[in-house]
Amino acid sequence: MFIQILVTAFLILCSVSVFLTSVGRVMPVMCLIPLIAAVIYWLVIILHNKSGKTETAGKILLVIFYLFLIDIIPTVVMEWLGDIGDREKNIPAITIGNGPREKTIFIIYHSGVTPFTTDTITKFAEMIGKDGFKTVLYSANKDLKIDLNGAAAVGISSPIYLNRIRPPVENFIMNNDLKSIKTFLLLTSGGDSDRGELKTTASEIEKKGASVIGMEKIGRTEKQDRVDVKLNKLEQDIENAIK
Repeated sequence: MFIQILVTAFLILCSVSVFLTSVGRVMPVMCLIPLIAAVIYWLVIILHNKSGKTETAGKILLVIFYLFLIDIIPTVVMEWLGDIGDREKNIPAITIGNGPREKTIFIIYHSGVTPFTTDTITKFAEMIGKDGFKTVLYSANKDLKIDLNGAAAVGISSPIYLNRIRPPVENFIMNNDLKSIKTFLLLTSGGDSDRGELKTTASEIEKKGASVIGMEKIGRTEKQDRVDVKLNKLEQDIENAIK
């Protein structure tokens, strides 16, 4: 009985653990997976106790339980790693380029767990800096207070995880007046396909009264020439909108 209680306690702790992460709070269904596994585990125990051995139904349930377990442990680890990566970071603002007021751009970003997003927006800022733009990179956090009207355009940049931008960037969008602000999106992800994240994020920004003048998603697996095409197109969209 000790082992059964230990396994059950472990699964309950996994459920609570997922709930405490940002993804678990947004998608409560994720918290149910360990609890479903616990129910299956006890069904196996009940069936075994009734017959004194594990019948076919019990064996099938046991296989399902192990499949759940194989999924649960990596999921909990990934959720916590993701939650750690989602935390606000007090990174000083970085200015790249020396353009005039009419070609000044702010980019509000969250770096995520890896440096890929930061590297991407830095590359973009350096690229457009050669064409006379000045870009100021601001790390999204609750203490960020800037006059968005001080820029010709405001970029929103974030890694995508489970089809969502990171919470600090979401909070920035929700908590700031974006009325009449020209915005653009530069999102990143592990894959190179857009699964609707651009449209969803653009919709949230437009609800705040901003206009979206351009948007691109850069995938880690994309070839450099493809990335360059996307970044050049985004620059052109920005330039056309602020003329």
